[in-house]
Amino acid sequence: MKIFLEDDEKKIFELIKSHAIKLSCIPRVAGGWVRDKLLGIKSNDIDITIDNISGENFAKSFADNSNLSFGVIKSNPEKSKHLETVVLQIYNKSIDFISLRTEDYSDSRIPIIKEGSVEEDAFRRDITINSLFYNLLTEKVEDYTTKGINDLKNKIIRTPLHPLKTFKDDPLRILRVIRFSVKYNFKIDNEIVDTLKNKSFKKYLIDKVSNERIRIELDKILNINYTEGIKYMVEYHLIEPIFKYKINIDLRVLDYTEYELNLYKNEFKDIFCLKLYSILIFSSFLYKNSYNIDICRESLKYPKEIINKIQQIEKNFTLFSSSDNLSINSFYKSKKYTELLQSEINILDEIKNKVNDIIG
Repeated sequence: MKIFLEDDEKKIFELIKSHAIKLSCIPRVAGGWVRDKLLGIKSNDIDITIDNISGENFAKSFADNSNLSFGVIKSNPEKSKHLETVVLQIYNKSIDFISLRTEDYSDSRIPIIKEGSVEEDAFRRDITINSLFYNLLTEKVEDYTTKGINDLKNKIIRTPLHPLKTFKDDPLRILRVIRFSVKYNFKIDNEIVDTLKNKSFKKYLIDKVSNERIRIELDKILNINYTEGIKYMVEYHLIEPIFKYKINIDLRVLDYTEYELNLYKNEFKDIFCLKLYSILIFSSFLYKNSYNIDICRESLKYPKEIINKIQQIEKNFTLFSSSDNLSINSFYKSKKYTELLQSEINILDEIKNKVNDIIG
């Protein structure tokens, strides 16, 4: 498979390549950019890895040599940022420079980071299609797992190592598997499916992953295809490990919620929390589990400003839930929900920017 570069990418890579030759090192584009370019999707997510020198030292040397300004993004494991990254602005594009590395998680939430080879870096990644590299010197795609290119062609989501090892190291990768599956409409490999049926590993998701990291990944799934994402979570019994409550989500609710949100797609654009909140609170009505309405507040730790707004919406939902003889049929047919939800549209406008700030 061949990558076709745009003009600005050619200019950027030529600058990086020239400096790398001076330092006798090999620059490679890693991960998402390679995946998307091979799929014919435009990508601005350019991460450069360097061998024989840290990404930080290379970037600072490159910046000094080219009179470029740079910024440093500090590591923040609670937000899934395990390594310091140097960012350069080149031809109006943000280019991240990172080191090749290995990660040792042991029993901790936060991995021990060590310098590694390109092979080690490939195998420590979440899925094979994210483990590809584009070598700027040879201008060729490198597939060190030997599975990434074929999995792209065959539309398969697979882990580089055995999935139990991959998920035990960082259980958040379970949600990343779901996200990339629904994003690209790729099939999840049978070995992953078998692992997801293993109850023992789900404890790692509860014990090793912070609520904030889960919420950030969940927001991304909800933004892409929340109905399919929730279906996967229900099918693989991930609701309790994710939300920290044993709750029932009625999949029939998804169709109705999708219909209602489509009516207001302009107003609801990027309101990930509200999509999830609607599903949970509707299931509360169907199963009379009052704690469902606390999920967004307690388990996923949304900021106070958003929760205050949602509480206003909840008052209207509560009025709806107190209706006499509420059943699944009346729930689908009722116009009252639409009327109540319409009254909150102005409130939703106020929280759009807040949600966008959360996920960057």
